[in-house]
Amino acid sequence: MRHCLQKLLERSRYRRLEIVVIDGGELTDPLLEDLRLLVESQLGAKSWQHLRDDSPYDYTTRINKAAAAAHGELLLQLNDDTELLAVEGIELLIQALARPDTGIAGALLLYPDGSVQHAGTAIDNLAPRHAWAGSRPEALPWGTLRGQRTFHAVTAAVSLCRRSLWERLDGFAERFPINYGDVDFCLRAAGLGQRTVLVPGSQWLHFESASRTLEEIPPELSVFEQIWGGRMGGPYGVDHYCSAWRMLLRKQSVDLGRVRQIRLRW
Repeated sequence: MRHCLQKLLERSRYRRLEIVVIDGGELTDPLLEDLRLLVESQLGAKSWQHLRDDSPYDYTTRINKAAAAAHGELLLQLNDDTELLAVEGIELLIQALARPDTGIAGALLLYPDGSVQHAGTAIDNLAPRHAWAGSRPEALPWGTLRGQRTFHAVTAAVSLCRRSLWERLDGFAERFPINYGDVDFCLRAAGLGQRTVLVPGSQWLHFESASRTLEEIPPELSVFEQIWGGRMGGPYGVDHYCSAWRMLLRKQSVDLGRVRQIRLRW
């Protein structure tokens, strides 16, 4: 949490920020005081809020409570295992919402090794997938990350939406307590005519699951399939974006196999 906020405050050119942190008791009082002083020293008084949720971990409940407490007209969801890279990262997300038909803007997230963690979320074979995950940005088809692109969804690890849209949709749905609430939210927004876009210029590191790990298949996947399956093409609905991603991964695997063979021969 401290690393996330410190890098945000060091690098972001956008300063009209209110930081709302919600936890379930994981953050100690000395750490919270340290974070408050860090934020207020950079952003001024009334720029910090801390909320405590003592109920069993439920991402949806926590994010909905935090959103309700925030005062801004724009809501930036930000996981604590992220690090801002681009100084204009927040500004670019805000600019994307200037179009009245754009409701949600997401960021390009990279693993610490520089490979893609999230470059848009597509629904493929009834499952939300991060297209290009694990690929090197320079290996992607030309133009992939050169401009905004509409997607089914973006991850809530870093995403921006208008408060008016959030309230119109009543936030994240309780039926998705841990996973897929962000995808469900974007799909419901699309039903209102609001696009979800990826903004590649807004770049962040994502230390995925650094704060919390979930190793098993999320139980919400079956709920997601029941709700959205028929509307997303059923089990045979293949997203062309994910198809190209799979082909790239297959090619990379073949090329790697060839390199290994050459090394063995040598």
